[in-house]
Formats: sequence, C-alpha cells, structure tokens
Amino acid sequence: MRKKQAVIIFSTAYLPLIGGAELAVKEITDRIDDLDFFLITARMQRSFARRERIGNAEVHRVGIGMPIFDKLFSPFLGAFVARKLMKKHDVMCFWSMMITYASGAPFLLKCFGLHKNIPILLTLQEGDSPQYIKHGRFGFINLSWRIALRFADQVQVISSYLADMARQYGYKGKISIVPNGANSKNFQTDSKSKISKQKTIITTSRLVHKNGVDILIDAIAKVRELIPDIQCWVLGDGEEKNNLALRVTRYALQDNVKFFGTIPYEKIAEYLAQADIFVRPSRSEGLGTAFLDAMAAGVPIIGTPVGGIPDFLKDGETGLFVRPDDADDLAGKIEHLMKDGALRVLLAENGRRLVEEHYDWNSIADRVRALFNKRRALRLLIAAGIYPPDIGGPAIYSQAIAEEFSTRGIHVTVVTYADSSRHREESRAMARDDMAIHHGCFVDARNDVKRISRKWPKGVRHLLYFFAVLWHGRHADVIFAQQPVSEGLPAMIAARILRKKFILKIVGDYAWEQGMQRFGVNDLLDDFLQKKYGLRVEILRKFESFAVRQADCVIAVSNYLARVAVQWGVPRENIHVIPNAVELPPALPSKKEARRMLGISADAKIIVSAGRLVPWKGFAALIDCMTDIVRAESAAKLVIIGSGPDQLKLESRIINYQLGNDIQLMGSLSHKNVLLYLRAADVFALNTAYEGFSHLIIEAMAVGAPIVTTIAGGNAETVRDGENALVVPYNNREKIARAILRVLREDVVRATLAENGRKTATPFTKKRMIEETLNVLR
Repeated sequence: MRKKQAVIIFSTAYLPLIGGAELAVKEITDRIDDLDFFLITARMQRSFARRERIGNAEVHRVGIGMPIFDKLFSPFLGAFVARKLMKKHDVMCFWSMMITYASGAPFLLKCFGLHKNIPILLTLQEGDSPQYIKHGRFGFINLSWRIALRFADQVQVISSYLADMARQYGYKGKISIVPNGANSKNFQTDSKSKISKQKTIITTSRLVHKNGVDILIDAIAKVRELIPDIQCWVLGDGEEKNNLALRVTRYALQDNVKFFGTIPYEKIAEYLAQADIFVRPSRSEGLGTAFLDAMAAGVPIIGTPVGGIPDFLKDGETGLFVRPDDADDLAGKIEHLMKDGALRVLLAENGRRLVEEHYDWNSIADRVRALFNKRRALRLLIAAGIYPPDIGGPAIYSQAIAEEFSTRGIHVTVVTYADSSRHREESRAMARDDMAIHHGCFVDARNDVKRISRKWPKGVRHLLYFFAVLWHGRHADVIFAQQPVSEGLPAMIAARILRKKFILKIVGDYAWEQGMQRFGVNDLLDDFLQKKYGLRVEILRKFESFAVRQADCVIAVSNYLARVAVQWGVPRENIHVIPNAVELPPALPSKKEARRMLGISADAKIIVSAGRLVPWKGFAALIDCMTDIVRAESAAKLVIIGSGPDQLKLESRIINYQLGNDIQLMGSLSHKNVLLYLRAADVFALNTAYEGFSHLIIEAMAVGAPIVTTIAGGNAETVRDGENALVVPYNNREKIARAILRVLREDVVRATLAENGRKTATPFTKKRMIEETLNVLR
C-alpha cells in the first residue's frame, strides 16, 4: 500500500484553545483523509499533552507549558520537530496558519536552506486592525508580515480585506481567497426551540478591544429605555472582561447583561437558538466566523463594515450595518430590528441560505486541499463562444464555472470570440482589478482570457481560434468546449493534436438552429433529425456530429439532448446529464416592490415571456392570443424580453393588431432586470416548439411566477401539467389564451403553480452543477 503524503501545519495555538483559525484547521483536516497531518504548536499549558491525536491531525506541542516562553521559542523548537518529521514522512507542503510565533518555523527552515524545496502555504486569518499590523510591537508585526509574505510560495486568505493587506505588505503572486465556513447542520435549530419570551441579544467573541463589546454594552443601556427587559448574553472570555463588568455595573445593567464565559464550541448552537439578534460591533475583523455561525443558526446579524465583514454582510439583505464606535447607531438598529419581525425573518433566511451555498466546509476543504500541491492541481482550458462583457446565458455560464473552478485551485484559461477591440480593453481593465466578487463567493479575477475578434472572416477566425486553443492548451489537462461547431470543432482538433482530454457541452442542435435561421429549414428538431437537407445544412450537421463523437465525454443539459446526441452516434455511457444551475440574488424584492421598481401599476395583469426572437419560440402566436386575452381582461399586458431576427416581424404584428398599448417588446435586458420582471409577473408564458433545457422556466419557478408552456424538448423533464405549470399545445392560440386567463383569474391555481414551481426549482443549485461538472472533468 502506498504511503500517504504529509502536510505539516504550524500554528501558535490549537485545541482545546479555540478561535477561528483553530476551528478552520480542525474542520479542514477532518475532511481530507488521503493525507497525513502533523500539527506543531506551542504547548501553552502544562496540562496539555506534548503529543496527541485530535481528529485527523497528530498534534506536537513544543515548550514547557509557559505561554510567554513557548511562544517566543516555538519557531526554533517547531523547526526542530519539523526536521524530524521530514525524515520519516513524504512531506508535500508546509501550512503556516497566520503570521504568528510558531508559524515562523517553516520560514526559518527556508531561510537556512533546510526545507528540501517543500512549498510553504501561508494562510492569513488575522483580525487585527491595520494600525496594529503597521505599528504593533514596535514595528515587529509589520516586519514579520513582510518577511512571511516574501518567503511564502502561496498565500490563501479568508477575505478580500486580507487579500488587500497581503498586497500592501509586498506579496506579488496569485492570492487564493478561501473563507472559513460554518457547520450549517450543527447550527440548525427548530424554529420553536426558543423558550424565553424576552428579547435577547447575543455576542460570541473574545473579550478584547477590537470586538467592541464595550460599544454593545453602551447600546444596551440606551435600548433598555425602550425595552426594559432586554437581555444581552456575552459568550467568551478575555483581557477586557473586568473592564466590561465595571461598565455593566456603572449602567446598572446587572439584570440585563450576562457573562457566560468560555462556552464549548459545540454548545454555542444552544445559546444561539435562544437569541433574537447577534451583534458584534467590531473595530477590525479578518472575516468573522462567529457571524457565519449565527447566520447558520438562523439568527439575524448586526455588524460593522470593517475588515472582511462586508464579504458576507450586505446591508438590508443578509444583515444590518452600524457605524464603528457608535453606540447610538447600534441602539437604533437593535430597536428597529426588534420591532420589525418581517425584516428579522428576511435577514435570517438570506443569511442561512448564504452560508449553506457559499460557506460549506466540504467545499472549503476541497479548495484548501488543492492548494497543498498546486503542481498537481487541474489545469483547464474553456473553449467558449461568448464571454463577458458579452451578455447571454452561455457567457454567464462560462464565467461562473471559470470563477468557481479558480476558487478550488484549478488554473483556468478561457479562449473565446469577441466583437471588437473593446472586449480586449475591458478584459485588461478586469485584469487590473485584483479581486472580483461573484454572489458572495470571492475569487481571483485574473483568469487568462484570450479573445479572437469576430471581425475576421469566417474560416479565418475559426483558424485563429484553433491556433489559440492549440497554443494555450499545451499546459492544460482538459479542454472543455461549450458548443460543437464554432468552438467545439477547432478545440477538438487541438485537443487531439495535444493528446489532451476533450469534454464537450451541448445545449442544442447548432445545425438545426442555423438551418431554421439561414437555410430555409421549417421542420422542428425531432423531424429534422430524421431527414436530409441542402448541402450547407448537411455540412454543419457533419461537423457537429463529428466533433461530438470525438469527445471523451459529453455534457448535456437535459435527457432530451442526451437522446439527440445518441442519434448523432455518441454512446450513451459517454454522456453525462448536468442541468444548468439557477442562482438568485440573496434577496429578491417582493412582487409589489418589483412592480414599483418597474413602474407597473398594482392592478395590471402582467404576462411575461422571454427568449431569443426566433420562429420556434412562438412569440407570433402569443401576440395573436393577446387579442382574445385583452378582450376578456382589459388590464392584461404582455411583456416580451429578448432580441433576434424576428423582431421587425413581431413589431409589425403588434401594429396590425393595434396592440401597441398592450404589448411591449423590451429587447435584451440585464439578468437582474429579467428577474425583476419574472418577480412582477402574474404569468410566465413560453410558447416554444423546442427547448434543450429552459433556464428561464426554472428561474421563473424559482421566483414564484406561475408557468404556462409546452412540453417541447427538455421541458417535459421539469414541467408537470396542473402541478407546477399549465401545459398547452405549441401555437394553439385558443388553448394558450384559455390557460393564461385561467391563471390570471383563479387565485388557487396561481398559488398552487407558484408553490410547486418553487419546489421544482430547488435542486437546480450552482453547487450541484459545479460538483457534477468537476467529477466529469477529473
């Protein structure tokens, strides 16, 4: 049996002493079972064993059990222990947890050439203020940061704030932002578990100046004037405890403020379950793991916009901000949140969802695992047709997977087409930004994006695209194409020359779509697959099927498209069905608020449809239906979102029917505005003859819009008549109008479709899509 590789971790403190860094090490190492972990730390107390196993890590404590001595000598003693471990184990990485005493050991080894070229991963979790880091300990903290960042081979930080600090102190390499997480399952509690009827504020923190517990006590003194029985629970211990106790006595708050001391981490959930609001008015913060724990427990949070807190706290969405050192502002926010039960529920739900989706320890462990040996991390080339600043679903998908894969230690290069040099300028501007934020998840924004101008004639640009993939694919492990022809065919040829794994995603039949738009094809896809057509269509079809058959694996967004691929000659076992994800913003406005934002009157009955304006989307028949619908419901309005070759035809149709006041062609809108219209809609109608996988239908379901649609193509896999949608025949004017009117008029039908639609959309998460895609790529 092959011996496991090892990681040596250096940390000044470790369990049973606990903080955010110690918790992170425990949670991460317990989830990685293919490596041996050895943790070197200061002994700190004589009662602590010199050597013991805690979870998945073998802990070595150095020193004599006296904190001052052990901290000062831990870099030297730790280096000595590390050298002994290096002789016995195949060490792949030194992991230095924070810039502290014990974590100096690997830097000593590297400085004296004793590290055997073992890379150093430095993790920054510091919550100290910038002033302390710059001037603390007579400048020694400043110097230690500069030395540590100079010798680190990789840097991982838990917030964008710490990424900026690392840059400020001289680190020039790529920075990986991997936050700490929260155990959502451990903190989930029954909504009825609160026993006391008193209004309870809770804070869990070390009692030190930076955590601002003194400001919280000042605020409680003011809140008590309005809420006499207000309770404030302070969990934790520290050097400020006596001063805080005196502050409580001065305000005569002994009946309102209770100090609980240090509580075992696994017991904190029981206290959070009894709380109404979590508050920490921090003066500085690296990230704020205690906030994440509270959010996981479903407790609304109040914090300050300092350090890493803004990474997860969005004011009015996942919590409330207060000004630092402002007890009056904090008291006002506490009083407001205590009065507004609906806001508390909104913040709690958004906070819990954010933690579940973006701060899951399993995902975090995967990302850190990839950093231990970057030489073995997957290198991916994405061959895309469009990419931001282009708009559209494929562009959003390509950017989403590129950014998410980067957070997991995968090096991503994107090759794509571009309309003009403007894209290159915007790309360079993006590259100058150190970091980007994507739905609460923070990543290095400097993925390599190579653009081929569409100004080149067809054939020439495809050849240039091929050479770009060939050149940049030399160092890739996998080439992942997003469509079979324009990008798939050149990417496939390059992959075969380079002998790289080639994965191809299909979201439709390119030959059929081009045939419908350009070459006079009138048949729908199912009939198209059985017939022969003109030379140009058949050439496209040959290119498409050839590229797909050459792929090592094919990703289809629906079972329907998987069956199409089988008809192209792809073995079914080579096809993986991975639907696209639906990712909504953390907080969506209510239907009433969405209408107000869009300028839609409260009594209007809004029908929304969206998609590319092409014949098979059936917008012409939907416009025809409006004559019947408006006759029956004068307040009915149809909003069509999208652009395409049929736009002029549809405009003429609206004029001919004299429906200019009842139908709006909105053109292309941002994703944010599309969601607003879906939220404001009374009905989402999609009269379509073909769908590979309708992302819009799932989004409409997710926001609670009742659906009227066909079961064309992939729709049959998600749409169930009378349960989560009303199903109508394609282009059947009478039945489409009747179904829409039924939804507009019958409250029970509308509510049933909306509720069941939300349930249908629930499994289509970004996390699931990324995990399943990664399994295929690996």
